Amino acid sequence: MAKKIIPMQVGGDPAVNQGFQMANENFTEVYDDSIVQWVEGTYTMGQRVFHYGGIWEVVVSSTSEEPKMGTSWTMKTLYPREKESLIEVSEFSFARRGKNIFNQNDVIVGKKLSVNGSLSDSSNLITSNFIRVHRDTNYVRNIDGTICFYDNSKLYISGVSSGLTFSLPPKTAYIRVTYTKKNAPEVQIEEGFVATAYEGYGYDFLNEKNRRIQ
Repeated sequence: MAKKIIPMQVGGDPAVNQGFQMANENFTEVYDDSIVQWVEGTYTMGQRVFHYGGIWEVVVSSTSEEPKMGTSWTMKTLYPREKESLIEVSEFSFARRGKNIFNQNDVIVGKKLSVNGSLSDSSNLITSNFIRVHRDTNYVRNIDGTICFYDNSKLYISGVSSGLTFSLPPKTAYIRVTYTKKNAPEVQIEEGFVATAYEGYGYDFLNEKNRRIQ
């Protein structure tokens, strides 16, 4: 069954939604019956649903919460590709992820991440959901803190309690980090060895000539 998707970014940023509009003009249908409209109920890790114009994925073992930022769901900003499965926005030809891979709005509030990958309650801390990284790449961040590494199935590999620069253990596909609520709006994680000027998380949307949409 074909589904036409018109994803909209939370907040309705005009530049973002212009990118989504361009996507729909080029790829209008997606064939994936496993993704359903959200209704009240229990969902398990990895399940995806449509809700509020976006696609959300469960990041805990199970949840009955409504999909929104700061809950047991993470928003997957996805584009449709004609007659193929869904793809992440960073793979789409009209979008390019910015240098900062830390999204302060895609976190679990009140949770602390330990180096063994476990989560515990902590009122002044936040823990990111799973952040996609590139293998065999060095990363640098501007604020120190615990970081854990996960494979492509989001299974724990290892963790460290500190280090502004870090390389990825073999088979790493995702990371998670934990920070204070106060520091979260200032965190930047980027590729390389030297931290650069802060840039908020987001995507540049490109036109057919590969130029940034203003």
